[in-house]
Amino acid sequence: MKKLLWAMLLSGQAWAQPGLALVNATIHPGGGQPALQANLILKGDRIQAISQEVPAGFQVQNLSGQHLYPGLVESDSWLGLSEIDAIRGGNDFAEVSDNNADLRPELSLNPDSELLPVARSAGVLTAALQPVGGRFAGQVAVMSLTGWTPEDMRLMASPGVVVNWPNWDHKEDEKARKHWKEQLAQMEDRIEEARAYAQLPETQRPVRPELASLAGKKLYIHADTKFQIESALEFCKRLKVQWVLVGGAEAAQLIPELAAEQVDIIYTQVYRLPAHDYQDEDIYYHTPALLKAGGLRVALAGPGSHDNARWLPQLAAAAWAHGWNEAEAIDSITCVPCQILGLTDQGRLAAGQRATLIATSGPLLDGRTRVTRAWVKGEEISLDDRQKQLYRRYRNKPGLNSKP
Repeated sequence: MKKLLWAMLLSGQAWAQPGLALVNATIHPGGGQPALQANLILKGDRIQAISQEVPAGFQVQNLSGQHLYPGLVESDSWLGLSEIDAIRGGNDFAEVSDNNADLRPELSLNPDSELLPVARSAGVLTAALQPVGGRFAGQVAVMSLTGWTPEDMRLMASPGVVVNWPNWDHKEDEKARKHWKEQLAQMEDRIEEARAYAQLPETQRPVRPELASLAGKKLYIHADTKFQIESALEFCKRLKVQWVLVGGAEAAQLIPELAAEQVDIIYTQVYRLPAHDYQDEDIYYHTPALLKAGGLRVALAGPGSHDNARWLPQLAAAAWAHGWNEAEAIDSITCVPCQILGLTDQGRLAAGQRATLIATSGPLLDGRTRVTRAWVKGEEISLDDRQKQLYRRYRNKPGLNSKP
């Protein structure tokens, strides 16, 4: 019996799975590479090659007329942390205290949420969960939207801590200004305390998870107004903290300063309405192109929510129509979010990258296009969801289309 098991292990044939060749598709590699007509070769959970040939022994699936793209990435989300807004007990995206740096949102993720399949149907296969409660809101969790458990769905260690930047309206009184300065001082004290904690010998460190989680971490700062962004720039430069701007409604007013500090931006305000009556109605549609032209790396995301991820292609299409080219718009929801989050082995269709991708019926940013198939880590997943189920159920309801 032992000899038989050893023979099976050495041969590898007992558990070996044949590779998969997706042939005759238009492949969009991303990362600035042009589209090409070729075959995408998958082996295990990785992309093996883009080739005109099909290796012997590989399964072949003909995708003639379809397009292949990297899976979309929603980089500011509460997907799986809330199901129904009105049911407070099911909302797990915020805590009540001010310092929640050790909060791990993936531990509250519901893998069976009805909203995850809806997002997957739109091609969104990865999400960065960003909690919202308190000044230090919690850690960023980069998750696959397919899996049995949160541990199974987590793709990497947390890339940073979410910070809700304090604001002060200059029309407010001196008391408000003083309170704003106190908030900044408290944040600085917390960061310096975390740094001091990290320098202690490991045997002498007290159990302080909120400090251990903050020490040396990149900050994902949520800020929209020029005043907020300007003060965040000064604060992080002075303390030598790496950070990513999330939101960025008025970031176009500080492009040189942001570029000088090489600040990445997760822009969430494409659908925002103008703040003043003298502003153009499409001012926030143009902002991504302005930021990109200024030398900044920009990813697009919907405003943090539990159900808006499915609109990612429309957000990118709006940015394309207002200054970006098509490739830049697609990269902003595929490879650029992965670069900003540090997910280096995903986001492009290239050899060695994780085989997480989608097939579409046409160009991704065309409103008529539908996502037809999807693969996560090399395995094809179902694109069925509750909305499609209800559509099928009621499409042929007796009397629905009958005439009176």
